[in-house]
Amino acid sequence: MKQLFIFPVSFPYYKAAENTFLEHEVIILLKYFPEIIIFPSVALGRKQEIDNKIKIDLSLANYISLKRHKLIESALALLTPILYKEIFNNYKQQDFNNIKRIIRFTSYALIVKKWFKNYLTDHDINNENILLYTYWCTSTTLGLGLMKKRYKNIKLISRAHGIDLYEERGPIFYRRRTLELLDAFFLISNDALNYTTKKYPESIKKYKVSGLGVKSAGFVCHHSNDNVFRIVSCSYVDENKRVNLLLESIIELCQSNPEQIIQWDHFGDGILFNELKSLVNKVTLNNIKITLHGWIDNELLMQYYKENCVDLFISLSSSEGRPVSMQEAQSCGIPILATAVGGVSEIVIPEVGILLNQNPTPIEIAEGILFFIINPDKAKTMREESIKNWQMNFNAEINFENFAKELKMLSDKI
Repeated sequence: MKQLFIFPVSFPYYKAAENTFLEHEVIILLKYFPEIIIFPSVALGRKQEIDNKIKIDLSLANYISLKRHKLIESALALLTPILYKEIFNNYKQQDFNNIKRIIRFTSYALIVKKWFKNYLTDHDINNENILLYTYWCTSTTLGLGLMKKRYKNIKLISRAHGIDLYEERGPIFYRRRTLELLDAFFLISNDALNYTTKKYPESIKKYKVSGLGVKSAGFVCHHSNDNVFRIVSCSYVDENKRVNLLLESIIELCQSNPEQIIQWDHFGDGILFNELKSLVNKVTLNNIKITLHGWIDNELLMQYYKENCVDLFISLSSSEGRPVSMQEAQSCGIPILATAVGGVSEIVIPEVGILLNQNPTPIEIAEGILFFIINPDKAKTMREESIKNWQMNFNAEINFENFAKELKMLSDKI
């Protein structure tokens, strides 16, 4: 029997908020791989109930949590030739902090490699047909790859999203080496494919585009019919997502249009969340109402869309993959205003929203919001087209079915 081993960060635990992405995907994969085992790296927080045919194995999470292994592997990392090769290959970009990051990355990969070696031995795995699937292309992927190359009946594939792909969002280590070890590399957007092809053309035959998707909302989100214009944003709160810039832009809009009432609801937390709360608390304008909900379960977000009017979804990220949050908004008919970065332009086509330049000013963003306020007929058309765009391009049933078929074809070659 062909086995599928999936390596997320924490799914089905809520720690890394992967449930939005993986919950539906694994159910479809189960149709093609009757034996699926999920190996989270972190097993913290509330656990989501999933199909009992899918096994959750915590041996990797438990192994990683043992400090003695981290200390041993950190020392071993300093004796590993690939570490110095990686430092040398990127020496122009290296400073002391970056070198420490490379050592930690290498150490983690060696921990995963050692765990996998032990796992194969403990379960007497020699010739079994196994497909390894890392949901993010990180040190876990490298560690598995370094070990699996000894086994002809084990294949390794990985997905890359945004933070694990675009180097402007942070350094990406061992990417060329990791690509050599992979049997297939799945990218979630055409932009990601172009980006990777340009940087690593030597592995182009391994690249495949397989977009994510979301389930049907089953409803159409209502628009406001009073003097309140309701905005939603949904993201981590950090420098990349630029939620503070959205606050500045809404203040700019409210100051220049005192007769217009704006209600803004943000879903998500992050390293700059407390800073954002402090800034919101200083807002004194009477025509703005702001609610910072923090992190909530995905089903609660969709319930909010169902029970409340939403006129516009906004994202001002400086770098993106192909955001699921936008796909969700489109699935229930919400127009989008977003920056033209990464794969966003593949979601926000002219029929469903407006794209801003990569570094818009608060005035430009305010003008973008104002367009939707003063053009309700155009906004209504965008709402209708949003659902059509979701159905054609971001329907989870279609996209994950196609992805599962790709994985099945790969496993059949084992």
